[in-house]
Amino acid sequence: MPEKNRKPGHFRAGKTFVPPGARDLAFYLLPTAASLFLAINAAEAQGTTAGQAPTAQTASTAAEAAAAQQQEQHRVISTDPTLARVGGVLTPRGMFALEPSYEYFYAQNTQAIVNGFTIIPGITFGTIDIRQSTQRGNLGALTARYGVTDRMEVNIRVPWLSQKGTIQTAPADTNAQPITIGPSGSGLGDIEFGTSYQINDGLNDWPVFIANLRVKSDSGRSPFDVPIYTIADPQGGFTRGLPKELPTGTGFWAIDPGLTVAWASDPVVFFGSLRYIWNIARDVDLPDSAGGPPARTTLDPGDGVGINFGVGFSLNERSSISISYEHVRISASRSEGRKIVGSDYDTGTFNFGLSYRVSDRMSINLGVGIGVTDQTPDTRIILRVPIRFSL
Repeated sequence: MPEKNRKPGHFRAGKTFVPPGARDLAFYLLPTAASLFLAINAAEAQGTTAGQAPTAQTASTAAEAAAAQQQEQHRVISTDPTLARVGGVLTPRGMFALEPSYEYFYAQNTQAIVNGFTIIPGITFGTIDIRQSTQRGNLGALTARYGVTDRMEVNIRVPWLSQKGTIQTAPADTNAQPITIGPSGSGLGDIEFGTSYQINDGLNDWPVFIANLRVKSDSGRSPFDVPIYTIADPQGGFTRGLPKELPTGTGFWAIDPGLTVAWASDPVVFFGSLRYIWNIARDVDLPDSAGGPPARTTLDPGDGVGINFGVGFSLNERSSISISYEHVRISASRSEGRKIVGSDYDTGTFNFGLSYRVSDRMSINLGVGIGVTDQTPDTRIILRVPIRFSL
């Protein structure tokens, strides 16, 4: 074969090796270098991705853990009857929640009413009336909530109250026959408006702080608008001042700011709230038990401070349970600026709550309250069914 037809770099029997030319050498080396360059770049890219993957995965895991923690907090808080009303459970942005509720309450109280005077402690001149009252009521309410943002919601609550009482009064004499009256009342209660705002995101093991503001109207029937027994009524000497009908409202506007705190510490969630109750004074007509015309006066029902604290946990993915205690201290009322002695009081309630999540949009909450003071209903049973809708 002619020399010019021989391929560079090939051996031929009986001939020496002829090295390739520069162009031929480039022909062989360039593809190899390109392949090596691409391999190095691919290795670097793979190394960068591998180095960044744990960071991205860690951030994603932290965000998911925080979201799951807040969801658990909301489930537990929603079981508490107090926080469900005063604020603490937020509705997601763009979601509308409708919450029908029913409450049954029972209260019984016995008082000794002294009509006389005391000269020596323990010795009273006059009459002592033993008064025992029993009250049963049914309270239905419809609450609407809307999530303005992921951290803010607005709400309105419209209650309807029906209650019946039994009052027995008689002198403290074994031969006396008790006098029994049975006042009742039903109608629209005091409509409430409110808003809640979550202050922080609760990350890095911080508790969640939620600011609440609730405004209560006087849309219900006022205690000063119901008729009372006077001295002119039969047995009026014993029943004077007692109501012939029962009110459905307090008769005053109230502004109730507060702060709710929730902190998840696996496997439980601690929660609590602190609020101030400002009852706004107004002019009222006080009925006269002697049968005379009502007396016009400026009445301040007294402000209050309430505290609530408890603990709860999830039984499983659908069920949660909680136990809490609520205490409210109401200061003394004032009439024309003068303090009314003995008008201050305390209310205390132990609450037990249970929640079952039927679906992502609906849950069933059952609460039981046990009163521990004379001014608190002995028993309260509360059923709530919040339902969420997308708007």
